[in-house]
Amino acid sequence: MEDILFYCKIIEKGVKDNKKFVILDNTLFYPDGKGGQIGDRGEIGGKKVNFVYEENGKIFHFIEDFPQDIEVKARIDGKRRVDISIQHTSQHILSRIILNLYNKETVSFHMGEETSTFDIEYFDLKKDDIKRIEEEANKIVTLKKDIKIYFIDEEDIDKIQLRKNVELDGKIRVVEIDDFDKTMCGGTHIKNTIEIKLIKIVKFEKIKGNLIRIYYLSGDRTIFFFNLLSETLENLKNRYSVGLNEIENFIDNLIKERDLSRKKLKLLKDDLIEKIIEENREEKMLMTYLPYLESEDLIYLSKKLISKDTNFIFLYNDDAGIINKNESLNIDLFKILNEIKEKFNIKGGGKDFITLKIDKKGKEIEKFLWEKIKLQ
Repeated sequence: MEDILFYCKIIEKGVKDNKKFVILDNTLFYPDGKGGQIGDRGEIGGKKVNFVYEENGKIFHFIEDFPQDIEVKARIDGKRRVDISIQHTSQHILSRIILNLYNKETVSFHMGEETSTFDIEYFDLKKDDIKRIEEEANKIVTLKKDIKIYFIDEEDIDKIQLRKNVELDGKIRVVEIDDFDKTMCGGTHIKNTIEIKLIKIVKFEKIKGNLIRIYYLSGDRTIFFFNLLSETLENLKNRYSVGLNEIENFIDNLIKERDLSRKKLKLLKDDLIEKIIEENREEKMLMTYLPYLESEDLIYLSKKLISKDTNFIFLYNDDAGIINKNESLNIDLFKILNEIKEKFNIKGGGKDFITLKIDKKGKEIEKFLWEKIKLQ
């Protein structure tokens, strides 16, 4: 679709939440959030439109800067408008199919920049149901059904069978997918289902309110998803010399090996910690570099040593350092902390002990601490 062009006049300028906006005498920009839909982007007077918002009947166009002229040319990104319309029409198709197959209503809809979602009434939805919904949805896509948008009077609402009725006054906007679905809607839509190309449900989950949230893609978003998936699988096949049907088992085995390695590493760490405790049982002060232990291990070790009457401890690896002390030692840890932070320009804090982000400055801090402790 080509970009949408129109001419308009700026009737108001302002700043809202530190962002510049203009209000036009007429606009074709669709606002963000209206009906769950994301909004249009483009330009007004050559200035980029970052966000469009409707409030109290006014449409605010948030822009990078104010145009110089009052009468301006506006441009709406046509490619984005088509993508938005495809996502919205796809939701209508999916909602109708779920209603037809399972008699469950769509409660809400939210379009995202990458993935869109809609919430339906809860039922015991299974993966096989998702496959069935997808198949039926893509049948509608390939049937090349025309989509019409028209208005009816409120008193005529009972003359047509709408998927969902909402109490509205005056003219009612209806979006109709030929011989398939009719529903009230104020959003943007395509002209024929074939423009959708393909619909893919990527995820579903139970959420609060006894609802199911369904995540889906359609149009070029789906093509991009499958291209990325294909490229990723091909890279995995080539990197690990496995067949496509072997990748899942291969990854499962990698996870098992990882979990086993973690268990073995934990046992080795436990042995190392016990050995350090044993070797330093008589030490009253201990400051040492332990590159193979993570910060959680250093905290555990410091507490164990303190419980065995070590008075002062500084344990560190390349990234973190732990300072701890026995209650009997008359040293203000937090005074030391402030001195270290100021001298070495690092971050740290704590309550019962001090944790430092040492950024490979452990040796320097160790030397500083030895000098401090000697003066006590």
